[in-house]
Amino acid sequence: MILQQNHSVIPGLLCKNRRMIATAEQLLHEFESLPDGEKSIFARLISRRLPLPDSGEITDEELCAAGDALAAMFDEEESHDPQAR
Repeated sequence: MILQQNHSVIPGLLCKNRRMIATAEQLLHEFESLPDGEKSIFARLISRRLPLPDSGEITDEELCAAGDALAAMFDEEESHDPQAR
């Protein structure tokens, strides 16, 4: 049993809902039996249903640093592209 053996997968899950654990175990077992291509499709479908993590507010400093990094990346690409000059 993946969930019951590896408590770090979903902390606190083992407490109360045994039916959910059994269902999750069955889904994981079925997932593991899929070919790799189908695993990728299934993983994409699941990831689309997950809530986005809240990373908090983005500061002006973080935005400026990201803009500077993006500008530097474009400058670097242009310096290696003979048609960009």
